[in-house]
Amino acid sequence: MTGLLMKKLLLLSIITMTSLAAQIFPIPMKKQLNEADGVILGEYLGQVYKKDHEGKILTEASFKILKSAGIGNRYLVNKNVFTIHYEGGEWQELIYENPNAPEFALSSQYIILVQRDSFGFRPYYDKLGVYDYEGRGDQFRLISMAFPDHPNLGKIPYRSFDIWVRTTFGDYLTNYHTDKFVYEVKRKEVGRAIASYDEEKSADGTSVNILWFSVLFGVIGAMRMRRVKTWK
Repeated sequence: MTGLLMKKLLLLSIITMTSLAAQIFPIPMKKQLNEADGVILGEYLGQVYKKDHEGKILTEASFKILKSAGIGNRYLVNKNVFTIHYEGGEWQELIYENPNAPEFALSSQYIILVQRDSFGFRPYYDKLGVYDYEGRGDQFRLISMAFPDHPNLGKIPYRSFDIWVRTTFGDYLTNYHTDKFVYEVKRKEVGRAIASYDEEKSADGTSVNILWFSVLFGVIGAMRMRRVKTWK
């Protein structure tokens, strides 16, 4: 009995230490942004479960990017599918629990602070870096998924948050765009400039003047040849 009791106590200690290790605490927004690699405003599309190269079970959540900051365009190849991952999920009919995993609702919008790792992007300390995005008009705000009642993190006006984003990443949350799109626009503009230049040449008669000069030089050359023959 004593041995069985010791095993139960040891198991309880392990579970307790695991729970404490997984616990998250409020972190000031400035520190969160400084330690994050970027921020997205996205619409939740759905999720799948995967296993990474270390054998961990992950949930991969997909979003349609509405705005972003700090994330290079090479990571935003398709604005309609941007994925983040976090530990926990379901694999081969087994459930791997993560008490700090964020919970998303289809078609809802979220502000997510992300960090990059070898597998892609993950939310900053799971649900600590996830904020519900709600409101109307100019009154949008962020609501902390981890600490909705916290005096500083619980409810944050979007305008205040966007100023912090600019201070950290050098720009506000901006609508999605790519370098490829900008490059195509420039090419089209150059094409129109060449066409308009050709039209101006035709309009001022430059092409016609060149033709007359050619005829005139031909006549002068013929007259010179005739004079040479007459002299001989």
